[in-house]
Amino acid sequence: MYAEELMRQKGFFSPKEELAQLAKQIWRAYRIVLDVGLHTGDVSVEEAEKILRDKVFLTAGNAKKEIYRYSSREPMQAITYMVGRFQIEELKENYKAILGSAFSEAEFHKRFLSYGPVPPTEIAPVMLDEARREAVAAQKKVN
Repeated sequence: MYAEELMRQKGFFSPKEELAQLAKQIWRAYRIVLDVGLHTGDVSVEEAEKILRDKVFLTAGNAKKEIYRYSSREPMQAITYMVGRFQIEELKENYKAILGSAFSEAEFHKRFLSYGPVPPTEIAPVMLDEARREAVAAQKKVN
């Protein structure tokens, strides 16, 4: 989700593709609300299916499959993707704040991806420490 939004921000999508991406964001928001609602008992399976049909325009069969997936096969999957996106965005902003004008988005992504399939919460302290050391070293060079 982070990479998809980054591509949109950088202008890689045509207007039609951008509209499709924004429609997917609406669908994902509904998925999160319904997933949580199903697991807390605030939304019934029937209500969730109806919402997917009426608001996201899924067919009855696809709505049923999606609700089955949220409730039994991959619970909380949708929300973890969104949380991950927000964690990466927060890390990038903090990293950028530390490095200031020395910040390179390409270098940030290269470093972040070098950690492989490690959760952003585990990567963040390491990358922020690296950024602080770099900022201190750069400041010493200036002085």
